[in-house]
Amino acid sequence: MVTPLSRNLRDGMAAALARDFEAAYLLLQQATTESPTDIGAWLWRAVASPSPADAVSCLRRVLVFEPSHVQAQHALARLLVAQASAAAGSGQQAQAVMLAREAAGLAPDCDAAWVGVASISSDPDERIDALRRANGLSPHVTKTRMLLRDALLLSGVTAAAADPDRARERFREAAAIDPTDPRVWQALARVARSAGESLDALRELARLAPDRPGVRAVLKKALVADAESLTASGALADAAARWREASVLDGSDAATWLGLAGTTTDGDEARRALDEARRAGGTDPRIAVLSAQWAAGSVEPAPRFEQPAARFEQPVAGFEEPAARATAPIELARTPIEVQPPVEVQPPAPRPIVAEFAPRPPAIVPAAAPAFDGNGSADAPAAAGSGRTVMIVDDSPTVRKILSMTLERAGYGVLSAADGEAALLTLDDTLPDLILLDISMPKLDGYEVCKRIKANARTAHVPVVMLSGKDAFFDKVKGRMAGASEYLTKPFATPAVLAVIGRQFEEATGAAHG
Repeated sequence: MVTPLSRNLRDGMAAALARDFEAAYLLLQQATTESPTDIGAWLWRAVASPSPADAVSCLRRVLVFEPSHVQAQHALARLLVAQASAAAGSGQQAQAVMLAREAAGLAPDCDAAWVGVASISSDPDERIDALRRANGLSPHVTKTRMLLRDALLLSGVTAAAADPDRARERFREAAAIDPTDPRVWQALARVARSAGESLDALRELARLAPDRPGVRAVLKKALVADAESLTASGALADAAARWREASVLDGSDAATWLGLAGTTTDGDEARRALDEARRAGGTDPRIAVLSAQWAAGSVEPAPRFEQPAARFEQPVAGFEEPAARATAPIELARTPIEVQPPVEVQPPAPRPIVAEFAPRPPAIVPAAAPAFDGNGSADAPAAAGSGRTVMIVDDSPTVRKILSMTLERAGYGVLSAADGEAALLTLDDTLPDLILLDISMPKLDGYEVCKRIKANARTAHVPVVMLSGKDAFFDKVKGRMAGASEYLTKPFATPAVLAVIGRQFEEATGAAHG
């Protein structure tokens, strides 16, 4: 049995949904005075609160009555993060850290709380741990991944001189998060424990940033050093591979071709290498010696280098002895590794923060209504298009393109409109099977478009899934009131989009055949 709402609570909820927050707050104050243990009244009072501090007080009251209330936990955590940021901005660092940690403890499954801790803490390890938590909770959020990458880079650069092992761990983790960032490979090359590690990192750096000054020269230098060490240790096949790679980087160096001719066991390759050495202007007497030996059919080139020329005797920095190959890094050009300082979280304006956390009113949203899960279930099976058509209504060309590609690959037909007015005109002539509708658009917002769709008998049966750039309870409530079937939060992953659409078609089929 549903408990009837008091008049003040009902009128306060209606005023809050109409964004008349001043009137709503007065009504909801009276509602909480009449029923001081009514959780719903306190939640709606938080929505209409004139300041974050008042909203915090209301949400704390909710948690007194129901400590595990997830909606209140997340709302309070976000507000505490905003307060922490404001405190940090005014120089109250200790207070800021305390508030941020409270937010994370209150809602450990809320990524925003951990980002708040990371933005305020002055402890690099705490910052990294917080960003790891946030990234683990929302791995699809690019900004969080990049913040973690930069924090790891900064920590590694700071530790490199005193603790290279720790620096390597940080850089490797950063590389796993963003393998396309040249800085992580530059950093790994600098702290590598072996020539092999150095070369792997430099190869990746050269692949990602081939035009960066000095990169090709440093890679070639490392290849030559490793080739010389391998030759001295008798690993001729590996040495030849290094010389080949070096010759691709710089085909004008006669010494590189001589190195290849002196280590390969392929006569034809050796002769080609010697020809290249001559073309490169080489006057080294070894060209004639090697040519004569290969002309005689020799296939054991190693002994020819018992007394190598001075060029091969000079070690490259980091490789003073052949044995050093297993431990010493190569010396990189001193290009600085630029990393961003710790990020700052700007406190949002009070009203939007508070209004995000409107509860789902029992009198408006029936208990049997399907739950909104934001991005949908990532492991739900993707729906087959089966000839169905989906309309995408969003003012962002990028969003329309991404969604169109996703749906077309899944077998759906796609219609698109750049705003609400264009969508309604299209619906006069075409009837899709489902509509993906953005909330924030020019001319007509998504709520108004949805109301008109549901008010038209021709289109009223078409499921509408609302799209929003924030995971806001208030938006979900308002979307439900306008007639939306479900809600997706941007950015959304492909499995989530297809899962939501699939559920809508499954429900429609069940209703038709139930």
